[in-house]
Amino acid sequence: MPVYVNKDSVDIRQKLGEIKSDAGMAGNSVLRAETPQEQQRLIGHGRRNLIVNGDMSVWQRGTSFTGANADQYYTADRFAVSFFDDVSTRSVSRSTTAPRGFAYSMELNSGLQQLYPSTTVELPASGNPGVFSMGKEFTFSMYSDSTNAPDAFFLFRNGCHLGTNQVVASELGQRMHCIEEDSGNGFKRYSYTFTIKDVPHADNICFTVAPRFYETSGTFRITGYQLEEGSTATSFEYKLAGEELALCQRYYHRITNNFAVNQNLCTGVVADSDDVFGVIDMPVTMRTAPSVLASAPASFRVTTVFGSGSSQNCSQLMLGYDGQTHVTIKARGNGGGFTAGQAKLIGFNETVGLAYIAFDAEIPPQ
Repeated sequence: MPVYVNKDSVDIRQKLGEIKSDAGMAGNSVLRAETPQEQQRLIGHGRRNLIVNGDMSVWQRGTSFTGANADQYYTADRFAVSFFDDVSTRSVSRSTTAPRGFAYSMELNSGLQQLYPSTTVELPASGNPGVFSMGKEFTFSMYSDSTNAPDAFFLFRNGCHLGTNQVVASELGQRMHCIEEDSGNGFKRYSYTFTIKDVPHADNICFTVAPRFYETSGTFRITGYQLEEGSTATSFEYKLAGEELALCQRYYHRITNNFAVNQNLCTGVVADSDDVFGVIDMPVTMRTAPSVLASAPASFRVTTVFGSGSSQNCSQLMLGYDGQTHVTIKARGNGGGFTAGQAKLIGFNETVGLAYIAFDAEIPPQ
């Protein structure tokens, strides 16, 4: 004969909250977490820092910038600096003076006015806030040996310093708080926690982090940019050097002549008596089809692999756009005499220093 048993329902979450864990308050917090993401944040699992190159370790464009070219243009990878003082006094350079645990910082000479050393977090699509949805809380932290604490600026924008259609994500110009008085070499660590107050404009493509500095001492240094979800500035999250470089190369990739003999860019095929076509593959998929910049055509050379025609310096270099993963290059020899269908190598002229080719898919600086 069947026996039926009735039992009152149990609120599992309430019972879990009543458990006294040996792990103490931290363990109970993990048990009470509403989502896996919240659990990951509590235990520090997964990527926390949303900023690329926050430790200023990658400088593909060079390590020193002076005058007008330093204004609202990219210097260290993913960082653009906007100055508001005389052109002759401003400069940006890489420095080995840094807080404990860091190899580099960005040294800024600001004269006597304000400046914004800014970076961006790419949105998943134009107008899509991604992780920056309304009501979510984030903390930004950084290191500086500046005289004054920086002010915090956070905005949705069409470009790093582009004000068209910008949306203020949180209160502007709030003074950041010092959370570590002595980080080594005269650096302090500053932090500011904010809540997203608005949604991006349909044309916005990035979330801009733009601390503002007012300095009367002229020269100071910054590093250790970190933007993370939550109300606490956690320890700086370092990435492997190769990983940080690959993240930067989504936006900018530069190949520079190292004076080696036969430093080749790609294999090409002769189209007629003097034109050779090849394809340069990107190390990573770029954000968008890049614009391509290169030194003078004579900085490049077509090298004969077999067949007719001697190796020749280039008299013309043309670069096409074949999407986000590779770029077409046409190199014209200065003497001709090639035979269609033959293979050639396209590369740098090893006798020319400072030759380069650069691929730029960066979020616009201004």
